[in-house]
Amino acid sequence: MPLQAVIFDLDGVLVDTSKFHAKAWADLVRGIGIEPPPDLEERVRGIARMASLKIALGARAAEFSEEELQRLAERKNACYVEAIQTVRPADLYPGALRLFRDLRRHGVRIGLGSASKNARPVLERLNILPWFDAVADGFAYRHGKPHPDVFLTAARMLGAEPPECIVVEDAAAGIHAALDGGFVAVGIGNPESLRHAHLLVGRLTELSWRRLAELAGRASPAHWQVRREGVKPPCEESYGTLFCVGNGRVGVRGRLITLPAGPAAGTFVAGLYDRVTRPSPDPDGWDPFMAYWGNADLARGDQIEVALINAPDMLDGDLVFEDETVDFTQGELKHLSRRLDLHNGTFTAEAVWRSPAGREIRLLQRRFADLATPSRVWEQLEIEPLNVGGTLRLTARINDHTRNRLYDPRPLYAATRRTAVGDRGVALAIEGRTDHAVAAFGTAITALDCPAARYAVDAQAGTVTVETEVAEGRLLHIDRVAVLATDRIEGERGGAGGPPPDAAVLAAVEAGLTAALASSFGTARIAHGAAWNEYWAHSDLVIEGDAAAQLGARCSIYHLLIAASRDDAGVSIPAKSLSGEGYRGMVFWDTDIHMTPFFNFTQPRLARNLAEFRHRTLDGARRKAARYGFRGAFYPWETGISGDEECERWLKLITHQIHLTADVAYALQQYVDITGDREFYETRAAEVLIETARFWRSRAVANPDGSLSIPDAGGPDEFHVVGHDSAFVNHLAIHNLRGAARAVEHLRRHNPGRLADIRARCAATEAELTGFADSADRIRTMLGEDGRFEQCRGFFQLEEAVPGGRHPRVFETQTVKQADVIMMLLLLPDEWDRRVWQANWDYYEPRCVHASSLSHGAHGVVAAEMGLTEKAQAYIRQSLGMDLNDEMANTAHGAHMAANGMNWTALVRGCGGCRPQGDRFRIMPRLPPGWNRLAFRLKWRGADFVVEITPAQTTVHNLPTARATLPLNLHGRNRTLPPGRGARAAAVPSPRPAVTACGR
Repeated sequence: MPLQAVIFDLDGVLVDTSKFHAKAWADLVRGIGIEPPPDLEERVRGIARMASLKIALGARAAEFSEEELQRLAERKNACYVEAIQTVRPADLYPGALRLFRDLRRHGVRIGLGSASKNARPVLERLNILPWFDAVADGFAYRHGKPHPDVFLTAARMLGAEPPECIVVEDAAAGIHAALDGGFVAVGIGNPESLRHAHLLVGRLTELSWRRLAELAGRASPAHWQVRREGVKPPCEESYGTLFCVGNGRVGVRGRLITLPAGPAAGTFVAGLYDRVTRPSPDPDGWDPFMAYWGNADLARGDQIEVALINAPDMLDGDLVFEDETVDFTQGELKHLSRRLDLHNGTFTAEAVWRSPAGREIRLLQRRFADLATPSRVWEQLEIEPLNVGGTLRLTARINDHTRNRLYDPRPLYAATRRTAVGDRGVALAIEGRTDHAVAAFGTAITALDCPAARYAVDAQAGTVTVETEVAEGRLLHIDRVAVLATDRIEGERGGAGGPPPDAAVLAAVEAGLTAALASSFGTARIAHGAAWNEYWAHSDLVIEGDAAAQLGARCSIYHLLIAASRDDAGVSIPAKSLSGEGYRGMVFWDTDIHMTPFFNFTQPRLARNLAEFRHRTLDGARRKAARYGFRGAFYPWETGISGDEECERWLKLITHQIHLTADVAYALQQYVDITGDREFYETRAAEVLIETARFWRSRAVANPDGSLSIPDAGGPDEFHVVGHDSAFVNHLAIHNLRGAARAVEHLRRHNPGRLADIRARCAATEAELTGFADSADRIRTMLGEDGRFEQCRGFFQLEEAVPGGRHPRVFETQTVKQADVIMMLLLLPDEWDRRVWQANWDYYEPRCVHASSLSHGAHGVVAAEMGLTEKAQAYIRQSLGMDLNDEMANTAHGAHMAANGMNWTALVRGCGGCRPQGDRFRIMPRLPPGWNRLAFRLKWRGADFVVEITPAQTTVHNLPTARATLPLNLHGRNRTLPPGRGARAAAVPSPRPAVTACGR
């Protein structure tokens, strides 16, 4: 979005007057016998007058009436006005005039947004007042910083919308105000307190129109915020998913306590599972498709299945104004706006509500799951009575009666201990109903600047209540923090002599709440915002020319980032992440195939956690293989954290969707190849590759001609679960076997001790270890003379595809549910030539009905690689809207994580044409029509590079901080880019996929 205006704060940005403010406040309070806090200058920087006075007075502020406080503020102002008489033009910070000239030359308007009522005199003394098109000072706003009112006022005066403006601030409160107002924020000065700004600089001399314009285009909230207005009952459940906040340890759905009929509450903790009990799916009533999909004998009787617990709601509660509960379903909801700021992971809802009795209030709620301290979730309520004052009471509650609504009406846990935490907090411990996992949850509240507020704690009810008086037109802020702990994370299982597990986790929550109460929402959001800035610095993807695609891309990346643990390799990413109950919180191939490419190329630390998870659960895969009479490791179709098969026991998916075993091996090989993590390869990945290869050798059967077949195995197309010699399965198994052969050879040469350890652990014979490559060469490929793969044996003899897709006997037709053979092309792009790609695209693309969210993005990638840019754009556009537009009508159950992952691949590999090819990184873009620019950052084997694609050219720059040289094939020409070097190439028309070999 073009930059229209820049709004400067005054003190600390253009001139150093903060020392005058601080000295005046200090002299004032010392004069009445009060010692000011030692960090007074920093704390009052950018803060409104009355708030600054209360900071200077500290705990003694409650001793003064409003009239006395007002008189003290006036006395301070007189001292300050006298002090600033010494300000001169020479006091203007270096670089200010040059920046003003640069902005004016490019037509950018200049404004001031200052809390000071003395701003104009200071500007006059600095001789810069004529530069300003608008001055919003202490006389122009109603609410001071951190409320955004002063910047919103300045923007209105300048005739610009907040997303078109940049705010330059030196105080944390000012950055808070800018972010909350929807501005791009530049912090200048102290890096510790300004880390949550979009850009941090040390001085004005570092800024220019060009740098600010680029920042405005990249960081404008218009391209970073998901917004919804009003209440729309058909959409409310999906809004719970859309506005979910998370940090990899906890996900909290976007619910409002003031909207009881809104999105169902959901708090999901990574790795916190128990068992649901569901009635029999009644096989006697199955249609032919269900009979094909299921095992009737296993479907009789109650079904007991593992599920992610919908944990106690740590943010439940009630808000009462006078004698009326604030309930948006009653009275008149005059306005409701909800937004999720993807850039800093903060959900905000703002409403104006008129009660049945005519009391009108404005209510604003902010929430984030702390990325810097993953055990915490923060919330802040801002309440403003608009037409009458009165008593306001907030009851913060931990609701321990939550249910898994989709699966089991009974609670999956029971509260075991409850306790008060000081005079403002409460906590409880729970234990799972069946598997006895233990966790604890706590909540605490603080009414800011309300020394007369009254608190009450009821540990048994799990509530904390605060009650205070609030005047008409005055703001009340209430900070709330929630803390969680699990015995799995805390490492406490009630060992000998130690406390019981529930006591241990409860103690951890008590300590966490106590520490959090010493902080604040505002302080926590600085570190939280800084962590998000770091995420986006490596993971952002810029699209110019298609605003919908830009928002969809960032929404997908956001949901990927909030789903991945930063420090826990004991969990992976469920198919619906921590945003909903869908699929019972199970981990599928979605993570290994669809999500991990994003993490491998942008967040290798998170990628390693995901790879570690599959190694940690290897024993579960071994148990499954042994159960079915096979050697090696047979990975479960669904699992939580145990590594055991946790799919519904009656589904044939357990025994027939065996491709996940090869998918896991593929994902670990990809992680190693992309990151170059040799230590992981030797100590973990090689073992998985060998054990999964042993499974394929024991699962395959010999044919009379000496070839090998893999019977009773379905590929991704779940309309054809029961099949033999699936092209997808066979080729991924071949890839797995060849990878294992390479791993054995690598260990023989570089780490024979590790190979001996693996052999001893799995009792593998020497013949097995030396036979992987031979087995790979013997597996049937299903490739015909015409270049088409038969999806599975006999597929070409089935009836033609069914229009519209679903049919009771769809398995007897060539209707394809989702990308299958086409997905195989995507995963193994260098195995076949253009003729094979074209033949299979022409045959399978029209037969696919995309009855899965996994499918559109995959088709988009392959279409782009074939140069079908318009078709690719259509597929990618639909996939990008999977959650935003609720394309599958089930976003209420959780985010479509496989689609989110594939969206990134579709944009980077499909449109950007970026992927490894042998020992070089190939870039051959296919920019969709109407796109002006596509840019992103990637990591590969130590190289760390930025790619920028326009219709005219492609530019690649290996950053100076990269750890390795980038061997590059750019538009067909080989280049080598050491750290700090770049290259560019003119665009080429209609690229084709590279040809290396033709499969047999």
